[in-house]
Amino acid sequence: MRSYLPPILYLLLACAVGIQAQDKIADAVATDGKLSTLRSILTSNPALAQLLDDKSYGQRTFLAPSDAAFAKYAAETNTTIRGGNFSRTQLEAILSYHVMNGSFPASNLTSRGGVAAATFLQDSQYTNLGGGGGGNVVYASRYGSSGEASAAGKLEVFGGVGNSAPIVTTDIKYGNGYVHVVDNLLSLPQTCTSSMGKLSLTSLTQALNRAVLAQTLDTTPGVTCFAPSQEAFAALGNPEGKLSPKELSDTLMLHTLGKAEYSPDLETGGEYPTLMTGQSVKVVRESGSLYITGGGGGKAKVLRGNVIVKNGVMHVIDQVLTPSSTNGSSSSPTSSSGAGTGDSSPSVSGFSKNSSSGNHIVPSTALLFTAITIIFSRVILA
Repeated sequence: MRSYLPPILYLLLACAVGIQAQDKIADAVATDGKLSTLRSILTSNPALAQLLDDKSYGQRTFLAPSDAAFAKYAAETNTTIRGGNFSRTQLEAILSYHVMNGSFPASNLTSRGGVAAATFLQDSQYTNLGGGGGGNVVYASRYGSSGEASAAGKLEVFGGVGNSAPIVTTDIKYGNGYVHVVDNLLSLPQTCTSSMGKLSLTSLTQALNRAVLAQTLDTTPGVTCFAPSQEAFAALGNPEGKLSPKELSDTLMLHTLGKAEYSPDLETGGEYPTLMTGQSVKVVRESGSLYITGGGGGKAKVLRGNVIVKNGVMHVIDQVLTPSSTNGSSSSPTSSSGAGTGDSSPSVSGFSKNSSSGNHIVPSTALLFTAITIIFSRVILA
């Protein structure tokens, strides 16, 4: 007897086959027409595709740059992915920064507050978080750079220098996790002072230089910098040129935590000890914004949150914080105290919590990074 299925069932079956999870990264990438450049890279470098497919390294989420992302990068840097002045080291670092450690479907990235997640970027040129040497972080949010906007917007991933990459296609499932398509290449993390320069925070940079703290801030592992905007300094009559180096040093210490605290780590009402002895800051959330208060009063609004830097994170604020009247002498940034209360390591997805060794990625991720380095050392960009 001849079986018969209505045409609509054939259509449903075809759709089901089309949306099933792809086991191989190349097959997953091939399902999206916006990824031809990336597909070409994987085809010409089969070792890279094999690495992304290797199940022994655990679950991951690949932020796959679209053709538009590569084209924009090429236009901005006057280069191409293969050839020109685009080096193997750059390609290795960029792609490592687009691989999140863990499986993150879009539904896990869209709640208010956002998600800070470790990546496979461990190159010491871009990562100095201390502890166990974990990969640097990206921040994903539908509620702006601090995760506190009153209304949900587009889902974005924030990286170095505060730049963002909008996610334009979500949840392409493959054997080792998920692929999300992004329309920008994430900028690699830079030092604190370099990031300040990119964001035109001139007065803050001048204050750091006058207090002889710039190099210390750039090289101390695992810090949070609450960075007053240019307008914040101007509102106080540009104190960076009037206060003594000691006074500037105390003020700047008040704006620095001895641990990387991404906005999801900052608990509402929580008090976080700063590097200024005896002084802490408090976290306030209200009216769709994140605020930081000092002991001396005032409430600084976070204008741009989660600017990922080489050795932690920077949050740009609209006021200069003031200490309480019972201030002590500042402590050295190199002898930082822990920030916040509770567990000593931040709640960054992809980091293991271990009180003895600080923040670190799981061993499988470290092995993966080693494998990435070996593979890219053999890649010939032509």
